[in-house]
Amino acid sequence: MQSLALRSPVVLYTPDNCGEPCDEARFWLLSRGVPFLEARVETTADLTAYRRLGFGVGFPALGVGNERFSGFQEPKWG
Repeated sequence: MQSLALRSPVVLYTPDNCGEPCDEARFWLLSRGVPFLEARVETTADLTAYRRLGFGVGFPALGVGNERFSGFQEPKWG
């Protein structure tokens, strides 16, 4: 699992005011034992960098290697 995490790191992108959707996404990852980093999208510069990565406007967002998922939707993330 550790080598997979190094090749395809999992990053959860969350803004300050995300609330329940971000909490659900964190719980979903933790309950499955998925190692992840959380990147806070707090400033205009953060949002610009987030969009350059190819994400839409939905939060929370998940990056897995080159894959991008915007908005927590368990079926898509599973």
